[in-house]
Amino acid sequence: MLALTGEAQYLNLSYAVDNKDDLDQLPHIDQPSLDDVLESAIVSQPFMQYSLGIKYHFLRGKSLQPYISYSIIGQRILENTYDYTYRNKLTQKEISVEFATNETKFVIDKTRAAFGLNFRFYDNYSALLEAAYDFKISQGSQFKSLVLVKAGLMYKF
Repeated sequence: MLALTGEAQYLNLSYAVDNKDDLDQLPHIDQPSLDDVLESAIVSQPFMQYSLGIKYHFLRGKSLQPYISYSIIGQRILENTYDYTYRNKLTQKEISVEFATNETKFVIDKTRAAFGLNFRFYDNYSALLEAAYDFKISQGSQFKSLVLVKAGLMYKF
């Protein structure tokens, strides 16, 4: 059975940066004083992720259905928040500076190939286990290719 699939997810990527080379890649702001040195940053990047694809179920009509799928992934990046930590060279005190950027944009920059198992256990309810690989399709994308595994419960309308 071939099916058209769609999905929308809100995701928030948060990570710490303390490597000098990685800190240089973050947006630049003026340091609080000339004696302050940037030591680390915490970055929060919320985004909406949308997918549209096709899914093929093997063993149609059975309660356990393996499947394969292929999707195109688009993302709308929302407001990014940066929390920079500076250390004063003279007093050794830490200073925290937070700011946000609002560079909302929509990009289609990945495709996803997946395989999984769908187990129907009651009428319209089923459980899902899926493994997927995301392929980066645009050169300027900030998202890396990755492997992901997801599990969940589904209700079929």
